Amino acid sequence: MRIDLKPFMFLVLISSQCWGFQESFRNFWIDGKSVHLVWSPEVESWVSPPCRDGKLQPCGALRLVKLVQEMEPVFRKGELSRGMNPATQICKKLGGKLVLAKTNPRSEWFFCQADDGSMISAAALSRAR
Repeated sequence: MRIDLKPFMFLVLISSQCWGFQESFRNFWIDGKSVHLVWSPEVESWVSPPCRDGKLQPCGALRLVKLVQEMEPVFRKGELSRGMNPATQICKKLGGKLVLAKTNPRSEWFFCQADDGSMISAAALSRAR
């Protein structure tokens, strides 16, 4: 007996387009508290929920990305500190607060917290160039 799988391929295509393969949210542990962040395709990064769609609500973290894009250059020769991650230095240069988050004991992420409390992955700031 042979089963035709073609009718089921439609369901696979529809489900992959609706939900995609990228996680849409994740819980991070910051200072012993669970913090819910969402994936933003716009900046390809984890961000605070209000930042997912910057058109609905102003977001300080997305403002930081725009500031990086406008900077020319981000750092001058010799301005980078020895051995520090450039993404974390960009956060500090823009006046953000560097936040360390974990998803498990071995996985650490740096986030940049804007003055309004919203957060974005520090790596997204270095990719914004």
